[in-house]
This record gives sequence, C-alpha cells and structure tokens, in this order.
Amino acid sequence: MQSKPVALDFLAHWNQVFQVWCYDRKSDERWNRSRWGDFYTQYLQREWLEIWVEDHISTLLLQDGTVVDNPTFAINACCYWGDPMDVHRTDAYPQSGSSWFQWNNFTPWR
Repeated sequence: MQSKPVALDFLAHWNQVFQVWCYDRKSDERWNRSRWGDFYTQYLQREWLEIWVEDHISTLLLQDGTVVDNPTFAINACCYWGDPMDVHRTDAYPQSGSSWFQWNNFTPWR
C-alpha cells in the first residue's frame, strides 16, 4: 500500500508508449481497450496495487520459410480491495476483488 504512488508513476511512464487494456470477466472479448482515466479511477478506489511484468520472444515460422522473432512485453497491474488472500476466491466477492489492466506492445489474447 505504501508503494502505490511509486507504482502509479511507473505506470504513467509506460502509459505514454503502450496501449492500455482492461480485463472484463463478463465480456466475450475479455480484454477491452481502455484509457489511463479508467485505470486511475480504479487506482483511487482500491486499497492496494500489484504489478508484474511479462516479457518473452515468440519465434514465428512464416509460410515462405523465413523465421521472425516477435518480442512481446506486457506490464500487468491489479487494483485490489479487501483481503489480499481472498482476491482470487469467487466466494469472497464483493468483499474482496480486483480490477485488472495491462499495458503492452500487442493486442492481448482473447
């Protein structure tokens, strides 16, 4: 909780170069394009924030036989409320839960 402002500054920096997406459990699309303001609203309303980074290189074999390396980079952020140990238990809603966002250089999986 004490690091929330530092995390916000970190995400604000990456928001300038990457797209931001929001995860919606109820949507068929799952990941929907979002805006900084949507994240910031959740950030202000939640008790704590968790951030983790994913990076890897996918190697694609094209039909013409050439190989292309496709680097991907994503920053995930969850704004949580409630007991940190309960956020992944569906029976803890609405007392505990999360809002998930991702900043990346690609379109998230569906």
